[in-house]
Amino acid sequence: MSNIVQEVNERLNDISPQAKVVPMNRHVRRVLESGKKPREPWLEGLVSIQELAEQIKDQLVVKEGLVGELPTFTMLKVKNLFTGLSWQRLLELSFLQSIEEVKGRLLDPVKVYLRPANKYRPCDVYVLVDGQHKAVLVWVARAILDVEGDIIIPTQLIRHDPDLSDDECKIIETETFLESNTQKRKVTGIDVIRARLQLQGRTEESKEAIKMVEQWKGIGIHVSGLGDIDGPMVNNYTRVTSSLELFGGNTGKAVRLLKETYTGDLKGSLIKSLAAVLDFADNAEGIGKVKRNSIMTFLRDKRLSVKTQTKWITGVSGNDDYKQIATRIFHAHNEWVAHMKLDNPNGDFVKISDEMLMKHNIYSI
Repeated sequence: MSNIVQEVNERLNDISPQAKVVPMNRHVRRVLESGKKPREPWLEGLVSIQELAEQIKDQLVVKEGLVGELPTFTMLKVKNLFTGLSWQRLLELSFLQSIEEVKGRLLDPVKVYLRPANKYRPCDVYVLVDGQHKAVLVWVARAILDVEGDIIIPTQLIRHDPDLSDDECKIIETETFLESNTQKRKVTGIDVIRARLQLQGRTEESKEAIKMVEQWKGIGIHVSGLGDIDGPMVNNYTRVTSSLELFGGNTGKAVRLLKETYTGDLKGSLIKSLAAVLDFADNAEGIGKVKRNSIMTFLRDKRLSVKTQTKWITGVSGNDDYKQIATRIFHAHNEWVAHMKLDNPNGDFVKISDEMLMKHNIYSI
């Protein structure tokens, strides 16, 4: 890996450990070393797409030919564009606030479907399926104006079959959104779930998405508006999903305890960790009534509030991060027990040993 790639990777890692710059792969290197490297000095450092494609074509599974018709490219008035709030991703305000100017060289066309006027609707409807952040920025910046002074935007326009209903159009638009964003590797997990919900159980993935959102609703949380919108928002929904698989109903109990302890959003990692603690209190071999009551008293007295949610989860990582956080909670419980024993030596406060945690496969530091 070249020094410049290594330097960029180190900088990107400070922002996001997942962001990486891939160094020149062997296929590009093979073309450059094959003797076909252009001799003209003005082409130095460039490689032919055709030659590169020829190097790897036998390793690909893409079928020959084009599926469907090509879209047309045009300019549309932004005021005439609509987006599907029921399945599109929510606007990310932090991203929009980070953009100071709209640069023409970076302004790719947005993807729009035309639902033609028919017996289902009295007029043409333009539905934006990819690029709503871009369209919002163009509107706010008044970046491109037509001769009438209206704000316009470059558009990749796809026309629906003129006989399709709104629901039939919506299904195609959802599928296009998923395919487009998945291929660009920009779609998030919650974006996929939101889009799959629109398919209303027609696929196994859609059924799974519906089940997941119903589970969130059942335990009183929401993720970006999916679930119980009256409950707290939870980040890292994958931790909640795995908690439900491992600890079942104790996940909902963990949410209720955390709602009583903290205000505002909840951390998915802390929910799973607390569910593990509750599972221990219910099922650990030799737990006994006294130890269980000691743990539950500690939790119900909101003793977790001695730390913020962020402090509980800081510095842990990996699939077993919940065990590390749970161990911290048990250690905090033991410190609380020692303090309570000073004031009430005969009280029913009992420490939980690390050996007992190890036996239940929950100890981790």
